[in-house]
Amino acid sequence: MVATKVHLLMALNGILCSIGTVVNFLVIVVVLKNRQMRNELNLLMASLSIADLIVCLIAQPMYIVILGKETTAGFKYAFELTAFIGVHASFNSLTGITVNRMAVLLNPFSYTMSHHRTRLYVSILGGIWGSSIILAYFFTTDSGRKVTPHVHTFMFALFIFTYTYIFWVARKQVRKISSQVQSVSFNHKAAKIKSENSAAKTSAILVSASLICFFPDIVFDWMGIVDKMRFDWAFTLLFLSSSVNPCIYVMRNESFRFALLRTTRCIPVLRDHIISSNRVNPIGLDSTHRSRGGASRKEKGSTVKGQTDCDLEEID
Repeated sequence: MVATKVHLLMALNGILCSIGTVVNFLVIVVVLKNRQMRNELNLLMASLSIADLIVCLIAQPMYIVILGKETTAGFKYAFELTAFIGVHASFNSLTGITVNRMAVLLNPFSYTMSHHRTRLYVSILGGIWGSSIILAYFFTTDSGRKVTPHVHTFMFALFIFTYTYIFWVARKQVRKISSQVQSVSFNHKAAKIKSENSAAKTSAILVSASLICFFPDIVFDWMGIVDKMRFDWAFTLLFLSSSVNPCIYVMRNESFRFALLRTTRCIPVLRDHIISSNRVNPIGLDSTHRSRGGASRKEKGSTVKGQTDCDLEEID
């Protein structure tokens, strides 16, 4: 029975780390290769994917080795430190995404990345990754293990409170815009609020999925059996969030899917189907392309190399 459980966990972690490595790598490549995708939310998502890639590419294979055979204490410590860096960087990136959604919803028409670019990079490098490395090292010490359940419970409660407030603000913004229906800029404001609310829902789903994966670990921490349960199976659940996070974002973000298809130079028929289903008309193909030489939308939109100069408008 024990051997069967171990083999199942090894197989499951092997599948998860393969899926997570591929999808997280694709998210990072899309952000790096498409200038239009380098908005604040996507840069924070890239940070999240880098953290998840560390988990899937390094920590999870080490965990499979630990499951399969006896390892030294030094190897287990190296695994635990690597896993904690990746997991806490993932958690801190979700915190950054949450702060970003809060700031945008509080100032939906004045908050722009150009005003906050330097602060964003400093926050990612220092606030997210610097604190993740410090926390990972601290939580592997005896003193850190004692305060771990308190810190994680506080973060758990803070996420719940923050997203309750975010959705309260979002509803308030919708009611405010609805009262301005006679305004000339009503359509623009309504579309903006709808887009930001959709992005807030996406970040809430990301955080909810991570909290579900983290919850048993917090319970075991309070019970004082966290170390045993982590190596038995809880690490598998913690690592699951690293594979799920990029899948959720890609599925929820239509423009990101389009950028992914264009970046990977997918088959033209599928790309054209995504464009038409999203009601996206790249650079006015019906009119602009005809004026440049009569090329039809089908001819231009079906190029095998996917080199259309589409304006990837953020659509959540």
